[in-house]
Amino acid sequence: MQEGSKTCSRNDFARIYIEKDLFGDAVTERIVSRLPNAKIIPVSHYKDVFARSRQQYDVQKKSRSLILARNTGRLIYEGAPMCQDFDMENFSYTNSVMNCIYDCDYCFLKGVYDTPNIVVFVNFEDYQKEVDRKLEEGPLYLCISYDTDLLALNGLTGLCDMWTDYAKDREGLTIEIRTKSAPSDFISSEHIIYAFTLSPDEVIEKYEKKTPHLSSRLNAVKAALGSGANVRLCFDPLMHIEDFASVYGRFMEQVSSAVDLNAVRDISLGTFRISADYVRRMRKNGPLSEAAWYPYDNKGGVMSYPEVKADAMTDLVMKELLKHTERRKIYLWK
Repeated sequence: MQEGSKTCSRNDFARIYIEKDLFGDAVTERIVSRLPNAKIIPVSHYKDVFARSRQQYDVQKKSRSLILARNTGRLIYEGAPMCQDFDMENFSYTNSVMNCIYDCDYCFLKGVYDTPNIVVFVNFEDYQKEVDRKLEEGPLYLCISYDTDLLALNGLTGLCDMWTDYAKDREGLTIEIRTKSAPSDFISSEHIIYAFTLSPDEVIEKYEKKTPHLSSRLNAVKAALGSGANVRLCFDPLMHIEDFASVYGRFMEQVSSAVDLNAVRDISLGTFRISADYVRRMRKNGPLSEAAWYPYDNKGGVMSYPEVKADAMTDLVMKELLKHTERRKIYLWK
């Protein structure tokens, strides 16, 4: 088990809601045993708690609940157009968990859900069967940490371990694990990509609450490379911040000094962007969020920084990256 990725303590969840037919399930019992102080509440269906009306996001955030459920709906989705597809065919994502243990101000999940509570779907075997079915149609590129940070929750759920154990030798399957956590154990496999989101500490402190500092993430990157794992670096999203050029200039020096950029598989680069519909909900759920209330441009329903500003931001980081690696390794979102 990748204990280095564990960020949950036994006091993180005051309540665990469990669908009634999941009592006795092995994954359910594992999670419950790791949260001995939580109150256990049976429910008929997870949506009775997660999707109920008139929820108070900011109030719930102070004492989040964990919800254990079985996903009986869709298990695999086509990748969103605002995400990098890295020229991969059958670019898809799946959601073993809904919502994230972290509290990043700019996270699109705050525009998707009206609650910070977290749902864990414990029926991994059904996901595995669906992936096997998809693989019969051809190769599959699957993002497994799209609606959460699966590595950050791995010490509690073990789901990331289940995915990597399943994928490491699965012909035709490539999984991407996007994370802001700082695990210490990795699997070397052509079928697994560890994608680390990197940000300056100034951005982490302002926008990426509860996440590890940059030095911890860089140590994890070095550990992953040292183990022979496939590593992707994600300078995405770039966030506009006061004195951007100096902040990101120092940041790129710190990254390039710590990591051999030629040793990584590839690099993702892009400024913050989000659906206009999500921004409206973010402003309702987090009215004091600077990230939500920035005067973005709306281009076809996508909110992003004005083009001149966005180009200046990406140009600065691109210039620094090209000092240390080849352009062909860098995927730029425009």
